Amino acid sequence: MTDSKNGQTTVNDPRTQAGADTELTQPRSPDVRGWTYFVRDGDMIKIGSSMRPRDRIGALQTGSSRSLETLAIVSMEIADEFGTHQRFSHLRVRGEWFRAEPDLLQFIKKVKAQMTRRATSSAPKVDPVMTGLLLMRKAHGADTPMGCACSNLAEQIQVMATYERPAWATHECQTLPWMMEQQMKRIEALKSANN
Repeated sequence: MTDSKNGQTTVNDPRTQAGADTELTQPRSPDVRGWTYFVRDGDMIKIGSSMRPRDRIGALQTGSSRSLETLAIVSMEIADEFGTHQRFSHLRVRGEWFRAEPDLLQFIKKVKAQMTRRATSSAPKVDPVMTGLLLMRKAHGADTPMGCACSNLAEQIQVMATYERPAWATHECQTLPWMMEQQMKRIEALKSANN
């Protein structure tokens, strides 16, 4: 689908809720080894793969005189290019181009729905502590001492998920848990001072 305002191709971003069509910057996920994309040109569908599908689809659009429609981009774990080519070999016209017949269109719809479910189920859960910190920062102002303390603690909480004490941290005050405790004490002291 091409945006008439700027002529850019838009695609189904697998990270969005309900698979809404949005412009895809570049899908990134540590568990994805690549992306399979389905691009329609009239009664033909290209089934390709790329680590950077938006760039690849953009190059396809540049080389085409007609507007291309991106039907779906899914992780290779859901639909790998080679397996999909084999499955629909009876529809192959040439290379990676296949006839847009009902069984292929139904398959694309199915894998797009799987990608949407996967993205929705792996969406980050709302953390009430983080929400509270961000609301407190907003209420006090980001540039105030309270806002800065809330921002610092929020960043430290995010890092804590993958934190490992470094070998050089020989004293407790050199560790992330200690720094987080200091930020919490500072927030409590600022709360008391405001009351």
